[in-house]
Amino acid sequence: METSNKTITNPYLSTPFQPNVPTLWNSISSATIITILLKLITSNKHPSSSRPLSTAAIIASFIAIIPRLRHYFATHKRRSLLNQLASTKITQRNVKRDTLRPLVQMSLPLETSICKLMAYELLEKMRNKTLKCETIVRAFCSRALRLGEITSGKYIKSERCSAKCSL
Repeated sequence: METSNKTITNPYLSTPFQPNVPTLWNSISSATIITILLKLITSNKHPSSSRPLSTAAIIASFIAIIPRLRHYFATHKRRSLLNQLASTKITQRNVKRDTLRPLVQMSLPLETSICKLMAYELLEKMRNKTLKCETIVRAFCSRALRLGEITSGKYIKSERCSAKCSL
């Protein structure tokens, strides 16, 4: 088994994601103020024209939407990087599971019979030499490996489903 000494650093783990987006009310009020100011400035140049109002409204809407666009692209970049890191970790985990599986996997009835015993029963069977410590450890490792695959598979599927449903 080859172990890689590469460490993947996740810059997002130590810092919480805090979006820098104004509220809708702030966007509307700032756009209105900018529109009024641009109207006052341009009305002195063209007193009879109503065109500057539409130009001012367009400029104000662009100014108001810029923070939202920045937030969208930052969120998209963050999500894609985290998905890439997650897929790398899942691949590493699956490689580890594949190397452990032949070492710890045992038959389901034997695993179940060992894992349902209480601690004092396990100690008694170890003292009587009917079970080895290695067999008990293999049984619990086999169960952890099997149940880990089942539960993580359901978690990953539900995450993909919720990501698709939110789009």
